[in-house]
Amino acid sequence: MERVNGWLDRDLDGIVSSLKIESHYAANGYFLPDEGILGEVDGMQTPVLVVQGRRDTFGLSAAHALAEVLPGIDVKVVNAGHSALEERVQGGIRKSLEAVRARAAATGD
Repeated sequence: MERVNGWLDRDLDGIVSSLKIESHYAANGYFLPDEGILGEVDGMQTPVLVVQGRRDTFGLSAAHALAEVLPGIDVKVVNAGHSALEERVQGGIRKSLEAVRARAAATGD
């Protein structure tokens, strides 16, 4: 196996499988309502954490749009692309979850 566009240790079959899944979601509007995710989250009280790659194919506009309807959102931007399989995205998620766990332990939640 070799490194292909940042996909570590993934064989060609694995990449093709991922692309098939992504295509299925895209063809079905990502199974979101017509107004998109923003219509579902407006006024939501649950804490939200977004870890987004700086080079994400969708850009940072999605995180900014979420921040407009969820003022308490915690957005972490990492030097990565779109895939949750990228080391820097995984590191950002891990670091953020560790911070959430530490805050919960400190407050007894």
